Amino acid sequence: MQSKAEVPHWALVSCLGPETRSLSVHAVLKARDALACYRYLDIKNPVYEYSQVFEANKEAIRQKFFALGGDQTSIKGMHLIDSTHFDIVDFVQRDIAGLGESIILDISTMPKRFFFPILRKLIESLRGGTLKNLAVCYSIPERYTKDRLAWNHDEWGSLPLYHGRYTRRKTEKIVISIGFETLGLIPQLENEKGASGAAVLLLPFPSTLGWTIRCWDTVERIVRAWGNEWKVVCCDSRDVSQAFDQMESISNFGTREILLAPYGPKPLSLAVALFAAKYDYPVFYTQPRHYHPEYSTGVEKVENMPMCIGYLLGIDGRYLYA
Repeated sequence: MQSKAEVPHWALVSCLGPETRSLSVHAVLKARDALACYRYLDIKNPVYEYSQVFEANKEAIRQKFFALGGDQTSIKGMHLIDSTHFDIVDFVQRDIAGLGESIILDISTMPKRFFFPILRKLIESLRGGTLKNLAVCYSIPERYTKDRLAWNHDEWGSLPLYHGRYTRRKTEKIVISIGFETLGLIPQLENEKGASGAAVLLLPFPSTLGWTIRCWDTVERIVRAWGNEWKVVCCDSRDVSQAFDQMESISNFGTREILLAPYGPKPLSLAVALFAAKYDYPVFYTQPRHYHPEYSTGVEKVENMPMCIGYLLGIDGRYLYA
């Protein structure tokens, strides 16, 4: 990504979580002397049965952050559920706006409730001329837990800044990116039957055997609950452009009224966010309140460096997903 963009230094916007990969993008940029400055979110979760383990893991990551030279003043505390979309927008306007003209948003461990609106505001800054270069990065863990990834979801509703321009009464299709969990999606699908036509399931494939089995289990649960017309569309789990193009085809380039539900891997969620921002489609989700304290472990390596995938969204003031 750096070679294509020819940007010597980037400002990083990321999230301090309990996972090892929380600092992967930071470490890679620092090793390449490409890290200009940074801002981190420290998102507080509601108390639950694994809070002690979760917070201990996150504190270990925080200490590694300080060992990398990080400082406390670069961390912004927020709450997973209680922080409003106004709080998130304020974070962009007050904490990110002055970071410079080249920004990387690291979505590796950032909840969708935060990365969706932050990304949309950064796109606005790029198209408005106050930002010159914009990229998103995602780091690959060694493995995910075999247990539930998340649970105790919030109510079904639109993600901040993704309410959409269309009325909910005439939805022609519901497009769901598929992952390991449904997080309360099934009862919502039963309610959507009368309001929506076909269901299009974006399946991350090809992928690893274990990943594919878990995702097909999700497909089976959704299809059983839906009952109406449905079809599966395969998308590479790391190919944002492919998923974006698929959604343009499904929507006939924004002319059909569709509802988007991002329950799949982060790169597919990124594609949903970019697509919905272009056509102002609604994005609905059931934000989990609790995450497994070992959601993922380790990080994949390439030449002894963390494997971080970069997605270039804007270069020299030109937005690439317009």
